[in-house]
Amino acid sequence: MSISRIPVLAAAGLLVGTAGASAQACLGLPTGDGAIAVAGSYTTVEGSDEVGGEFNADVTGPGAFGFAYRTDLEDDGPSTYEVRGSYDLYLLEPSICGVVGLRFMDVKSGAVSERLGVPVGFGVGKTLGTGRLTATVYAIPQYMWVREVRSGTLGDEEVETSNEFTGEAGVTFGVLPLFVSGAITLDTVSNEPGFRIRLGLLF
Repeated sequence: MSISRIPVLAAAGLLVGTAGASAQACLGLPTGDGAIAVAGSYTTVEGSDEVGGEFNADVTGPGAFGFAYRTDLEDDGPSTYEVRGSYDLYLLEPSICGVVGLRFMDVKSGAVSERLGVPVGFGVGKTLGTGRLTATVYAIPQYMWVREVRSGTLGDEEVETSNEFTGEAGVTFGVLPLFVSGAITLDTVSNEPGFRIRLGLLF
């Protein structure tokens, strides 16, 4: 190996190592390559309270995927199912990733019976600290195409589509293997900010 190639290889190794150390920082998770995060969540907005859980897996490399489930504490409240994937742009610092997903809401009461959303956007985040104690600051703004099934005046069903904005921004504290996060959530439907906390475990 020529001496001139050593600095190049060293820089490449440092870049990959830095990206892998916080591969999901853009999603607010202090995980590295191949890590899995499982968490419970509580969300409150406009007097509505939801509890749920989520699973996130970082594939070895730039890709990651996750699943989430949330349900309203009211018996006739909606339940939300969500799946998302992300792709981290390793050459950028702080961590930036493209994020796309599918969000289905099963509404048990009201005029809307089903709500399907396709959020598309990006996440940006930065993990501070090393070792067992970390703090990850992040934000995930997204455009979302929405399809709603509504009950018509004659008992038939009507389908409506719309465009919305949704977003989440917060900070995650990690005391490995545990982590806890607090975030502000926003969307153009309620026009009211919500608050979400997560408590989870890294594997």
